[in-house]
Amino acid sequence: GICREGDHLVVGPTESGQFQKLTIGSIQRNRSACRVLRAGQAATLALGNFDRSLLRKGMVMVSPEMDPTICWMFEAEIVLLFHAKTFHKGFQVTVHIGNVRQTATVEAVYGKEELRTGEKAVVLFKFIKHPEYLKVGAKVLFREGLTKGIGHVTMLHPIAQYQPS
Repeated sequence: GICREGDHLVVGPTESGQFQKLTIGSIQRNRSACRVLRAGQAATLALGNFDRSLLRKGMVMVSPEMDPTICWMFEAEIVLLFHAKTFHKGFQVTVHIGNVRQTATVEAVYGKEELRTGEKAVVLFKFIKHPEYLKVGAKVLFREGLTKGIGHVTMLHPIAQYQPS
């Protein structure tokens, strides 16, 4: 994508899963003003009249037309690289998916009661703190102590389908 001075974008998700509107005031790359920012480039953005206390790591800034999918829960096809005992429902892991890093709970292991090292399965994860913006096909890495696993997102459960209790 491309971002220009004066563009109207949305940033989020916030703790409640909402996106906030913002306007790009100015753009700097290597401390020099520039007018256009392309995907993959690093820059400093002046966000105009925006409450910066709403920002946190893992948020995304996108065009409002994208209608981003926010979810508390997602399914991923995973391979358990190492686990000392068994991996089962209720287990908590730190999940890394792109720019997202958050603790998630294993809500279900489909087709099996538990997983052992080297086994594959589709697992339903639920984020602990707040919903996140994810895409189907994104690579997943999870860890907790000596437990490690990899995989990819296969299905999203949009925020409209599930509200935290």
